[in-house]
Amino acid sequence: MKEFHQWSGEERAAFYDALLRRINKPDYFASRIGVRVTRIAEGEADGELLADESNCNSMGIVHGGSFYTLADTVCGMAAFSRGFSCTTASSTLNFLRPGLKGKRVLCHARAQKMGHTLSVIQVTITGERGLVLATGLYTFCTMAPLNWDGTEIED
Repeated sequence: MKEFHQWSGEERAAFYDALLRRINKPDYFASRIGVRVTRIAEGEADGELLADESNCNSMGIVHGGSFYTLADTVCGMAAFSRGFSCTTASSTLNFLRPGLKGKRVLCHARAQKMGHTLSVIQVTITGERGLVLATGLYTFCTMAPLNWDGTEIED
């Protein structure tokens, strides 16, 4: 398998498409509560959550765990974007405003550092109108290269 820095633009685009197909499978936890990753690029990712009964509390406010799952999933895809698997090492998420039932919640993650061992990803969660709902910082431990044959990412 070629190193990520040797991949062509076409190979990277195919890899990001395969990552999107995999992370958005309906049987994974994040998908079950409505998280959907919408874009992956080198060191970046975007996602969204439609606030409904499956991810809100009894007061009609997006549950903090739903915000956390959205951020962790989207940040993870930004960290994965260089072709290595990773795991969350630490995170902070500052809740600034509530997300409301019936509204879309948007998430943008961008790498501050992509290292050989650790990657640090900054995250911003906003409401439909662009108001910032939460911000945070995630650190991922880089593990092995992803097993990828150019068409689909295997389990």
